[in-house]
Amino acid sequence: MQRVDLSKPGERKKLIGAAVLGVVAIAFLYWVLIGFDSGAPATTVRPASTPAPQQRPSQNAAGNDRTPTTEIAALARFTEIKYEPSSYNAP
Repeated sequence: MQRVDLSKPGERKKLIGAAVLGVVAIAFLYWVLIGFDSGAPATTVRPASTPAPQQRPSQNAAGNDRTPTTEIAALARFTEIKYEPSSYNAP
C-alpha cells in the first residue's frame, strides 16, 4: 500500500508544504531554545582585588554625626515585619 501518491500534483504540493513547515518549526524551536547568537562571546568582568581597608575618621567632640557600626546595621535587618493580608479572599 502506497502512503503518498506523488504522481498527483496536489499531493506533491501538500507534501512539500508539510516538509517546509516542519523545517521552519524545527528552526524556530532551535532559535527559541538555543538561539542564533552570531556575536562575539561575552567577556566576563572580574573584580579587582579587595581594596585596602580605609581608616576610620577621627571622632569629633560632639559625636552627633557618627555612622552606625556594622553590628547596629546587622541588627537593623532583623526588624519586625508586619504582614497584613488583603481583605479579599479568593474562592
